[in-house]
Amino acid sequence: MTMLARERTLYFIDVKEAPIIVQMPGLETTILTGLQGDQMMMALNATLPGHTVLLHSHPHEQIGMVYRGTANLTIGGEERIAEKGDFYRIPANVPHSDTCIGDEPFVMLDIFYPVRHDFIAKIERPPAKEDPPKTEVATRPAQAKDALAIHEVMERAFWGLRGRGYPERAIEEAILSPEAIQARIARGDTNVLVATVKDQIAGTVSGIEEQQSLHVCSMAVDPSHQGQGIAQRLMEELERLARHSGCQKLFLQTAWAMTEAIALYWRLGYHQEGYQPRHFYGEDFLLFGKFLD
Repeated sequence: MTMLARERTLYFIDVKEAPIIVQMPGLETTILTGLQGDQMMMALNATLPGHTVLLHSHPHEQIGMVYRGTANLTIGGEERIAEKGDFYRIPANVPHSDTCIGDEPFVMLDIFYPVRHDFIAKIERPPAKEDPPKTEVATRPAQAKDALAIHEVMERAFWGLRGRGYPERAIEEAILSPEAIQARIARGDTNVLVATVKDQIAGTVSGIEEQQSLHVCSMAVDPSHQGQGIAQRLMEELERLARHSGCQKLFLQTAWAMTEAIALYWRLGYHQEGYQPRHFYGEDFLLFGKFLD
């Protein structure tokens, strides 16, 4: 290619200049088109060796070919070995997953319609990394007087999912009212925790005891405090309480859009146990669990 052709252009794509986002540990996406008001998006989705892209679906149509590598590819319950040069189609809302086989990444050249605005949102606001706390963080049981502050943290955290294609009705239902939070705090079978930074509530999580298991729910961290290890601190404290009360297992549901949370659950030893397509106002849910030895 000549130097003239290497200049910035509307029609030729330089993959070296394309933005790359990490969807979850082991899944990297290079966005080739879809950022200039296009109706479609082209992307390279790379599943790294030893990793699996969890079963999920989305309202976007997806077609493509295997650009590189080999994987066990499952689409709509049909599984086969997919290799370089193979073509595939994934209609809207059809569950699919893949597991990379071998020592090189499994790379899919995908075309999506319409554009994946959830991908674009991750470019504009890169996922926060759960590093050790940069500030003094404390965790404690929530009190009734904390209900409004917890509600406001949930609002700020969950409304941030709009740009990832998460349904607004699902967001509204996930944000508990102050009255519902107070009622949950008053329950005898529920642990509601808060994390504080300089005495201000920055995060929350709940754990509801069910048949010697603890149902983890309502995890939220204020966007201004994300990346400080707060979610991990809350999850670890909830696990400590579960062990103390004799629970045998922790389990939770999460949406595919919550990639940072999924990465945290993997790091903490959770494993995917199931998949619920279009379960929560049209949003897919993934089921995770962790046994307490």
